[in-house]
Amino acid sequence: MIYTNRQRLKKIIRSVLVVILCLYFAYLGLIFFGIVRYAYRSTKLHEKTSFTDQETKILWSELGLDYIDLDISKAYYNIYSHRLFVVSEGFDNIDAEIEYLKQFNEDVHIGDMVKNENKTDDDKRNNIQEILGIRYNTDIDNENKSIVCITYEENGKYYLRFYKSGAAMIEADEDFTYIKSRIKTYEKTTFTDQEKKNLWSELGLEYIDLDISKANYRSSQNRVEKLFVISEGFDSIDAELEYLKQFKGNENVCQGQENHKIYNISYNTFIDHSNLLIECTTYKENGKYYLKFIKNEAEHSGNNTILYEMFGIDDSGKQ
Repeated sequence: MIYTNRQRLKKIIRSVLVVILCLYFAYLGLIFFGIVRYAYRSTKLHEKTSFTDQETKILWSELGLDYIDLDISKAYYNIYSHRLFVVSEGFDNIDAEIEYLKQFNEDVHIGDMVKNENKTDDDKRNNIQEILGIRYNTDIDNENKSIVCITYEENGKYYLRFYKSGAAMIEADEDFTYIKSRIKTYEKTTFTDQEKKNLWSELGLEYIDLDISKANYRSSQNRVEKLFVISEGFDSIDAELEYLKQFKGNENVCQGQENHKIYNISYNTFIDHSNLLIECTTYKENGKYYLKFIKNEAEHSGNNTILYEMFGIDDSGKQ
């Protein structure tokens, strides 16, 4: 009788161990499947070939290329890795591409042939080369450093392809069927004298008496993130620097060698040290040069009510 009970006990223990092992391996299998599925979903790029005007604008803005008005032939995106590829409309040749870009970027030029571009068997792209010297707007938290542009030939046409890692400011579904912006931008192009005074004051530049060509107020999730103020046009960068240098504290104003930033501008320091959040760049458009002032976290100055009224925004963030 005792021997029979031992046999039964061993059988029960053996069955329990088998169940535990099965559950353990099933658990490992689920983990492995989850890892493989995540890896697949985080690397798979979804293609989109038709775009509304607003979607086109959002994509160029994400790349810091707000000044570009090209159509987009196709784009690829992954919402998990935030990798974004944007392909322009076709050009007849590389010279036409460069000529277009040089309207905005005098230093644009062709780089070396791209040898490490991954190509599949059905990839028909040829003459893949990098395009260098493109000006990406610097108001995207320095994310422009992660943007790469190449040109390639396919079926007799040449295309500009822009790649950005970390394109997190666009909202899309997993299949990339629609595109929205996570950021709301409010633009104003006409200003009263008092409004101009308020904007220059917000930037700690009360001494400036320039006209303002336009201003943008950018917010995300009902929180103001950035204020952009663009001056009237100048004939040259030297004219911009000469204007700024006439004010006390701006004697050492200069343009950076490596980018389009303007350094050593004197911002009034009594605005809760918010001058540390301000930067200035210069850019050329339609033959004129403009000073672009960018202030991060503009609502911290306490002037958000004034700015809301100026841009016609109510408390809900609607315009």
